Amino acid sequence: MGVNTNLKQISPAASQALLKSTSSAPKATASQRLALMREFDIDEKKLSQITQPVLLIAGKNDRLLPSEAEAQRLSSIFPNSQLITLPHSGHACLVEKDVNLYQILLSANFI
Repeated sequence: MGVNTNLKQISPAASQALLKSTSSAPKATASQRLALMREFDIDEKKLSQITQPVLLIAGKNDRLLPSEAEAQRLSSIFPNSQLITLPHSGHACLVEKDVNLYQILLSANFI
């Protein structure tokens, strides 16, 4: 599978859906999307003006993208942000069976 994520943490149904979605995209499409992400220029000054609460969630074991580093960078930009790093999660952390987004939001006093 092209996405190197801990599939043991994802339910069989979610694992099949992830496999299907990643394998159905042509290689050229995936390359184009990665190029767009590399070329994307964020206006940090505009982002720093967002005063709404922002909750950043990153999987420490994301082997597809540098999610933890990017979340840390964004937390330094947003003035009212919280960062939660899931120590045993990968790229698809929000579909992992041991990750409960509702509980994360509650624990962060985000809802």
